[in-house]
Amino acid sequence: MKKWGAKCAAGLMAAAMAFSLTGCNIVEVDEAKDRQQVVAKVGDVEILKGELLDLYDQQKAYYGITEDYEKSSPDQVKEFKTVVLDAIIAQHVMEAQAEKEGYTDFTNEEQAAAEKQVDEMLDAQREQFLTEAQAEKEEDPSIDVEARADEKLAELMEKNKMTRESLIEDQLMETAIQKMQDELFKDIEVTDDEIKEKYDTLVEEAKEKYDESIDQFYYEQSYGYTIYYQPEGFFYVKHILIGIPEDKQSEIAALRKDGDTAGADALRDEELAKIKEQADLVLQKVNDGEDFDALIAEYGADKGMEVSPAKEKGYLVGEKSSFVTEFLNAALGLSEVGDTTDLVASDYGYHIIRKVADAKPGPVDLNEVKDAVRSSLLSDKQNEKLSTQVEEWRKGMDVQVYENRY
Repeated sequence: MKKWGAKCAAGLMAAAMAFSLTGCNIVEVDEAKDRQQVVAKVGDVEILKGELLDLYDQQKAYYGITEDYEKSSPDQVKEFKTVVLDAIIAQHVMEAQAEKEGYTDFTNEEQAAAEKQVDEMLDAQREQFLTEAQAEKEEDPSIDVEARADEKLAELMEKNKMTRESLIEDQLMETAIQKMQDELFKDIEVTDDEIKEKYDTLVEEAKEKYDESIDQFYYEQSYGYTIYYQPEGFFYVKHILIGIPEDKQSEIAALRKDGDTAGADALRDEELAKIKEQADLVLQKVNDGEDFDALIAEYGADKGMEVSPAKEKGYLVGEKSSFVTEFLNAALGLSEVGDTTDLVASDYGYHIIRKVADAKPGPVDLNEVKDAVRSSLLSDKQNEKLSTQVEEWRKGMDVQVYENRY
């Protein structure tokens, strides 16, 4: 049986706040009446079933709730919906408390900042619609791109029952709640002893996970999780990518997606031929002993090599790493630190790959992950403090929940 604990509730509280800024989808006609049922009230504020169902649908995949699970475990689904509803109630409780404590008395600067943020968000959305409208115009030259983008934005706003003014109000309320939380959290601290204790726990948990399934390590490493334990058999590489132009990379990818392997290969070969002379030049510089990092900076087209930790350490490579096949096979063929490939062709261009270090197996040094551990502990303490405080605020308010309606 699934248990929806404090971390789930904290995550849903954050989701409820974000959801209040993005609105909900327009209801289908045959569901309208059911969605309009009031499932809870916080003071005079009514929470409709539609709001609950929208946030539930948005979050259920993250928590592993499938259609089959919904059919086989209705009691657990009901329990999760209650947790979701509690998160929505918590959001309204915080809004009411923020108003009560005067955090909604905004300065001119705060008002202007909220307006600026909303306008930037709307401008960004309109830019996306302009791109879509431009693509439509290629099919239908009669389309007015500017007017079509405005129409799309208006449709989106109407569908989600949003206006510029309502978005600004939501943004201001988020500001108010953030100020209230900052005051609530101001005395929360994390000690070095707490960090060390948490670090030891995370290292042990990671080792157990990876010993049970190395695939878990690849998953966490690929998706940017903080790594606390390094398994054996990994090493770091850096590479210089003499790149095919990005628009041509996109064309090659589209051909492969459509199943046109021959067309993709032909276009790749054509583009590789155009950059072969420069690739040979860079490879010669590598073979002549020029500084590899300097050559990456001068010739490399892979932006991933420009940012930490890859800039300093390189990419971590293991047998199941999720690099393109040509890159991975070439990297795995490097035996010793300092070994370098010849030109390796892929859909991205020519790679020159160098093994720069072996990854030391065992616990990752505390200093490398200390900030992540501190942040995790601080977040846990803040969530615990907020949950306790919201519960206290809720007791002092008129909150009604109608469980038989959802």
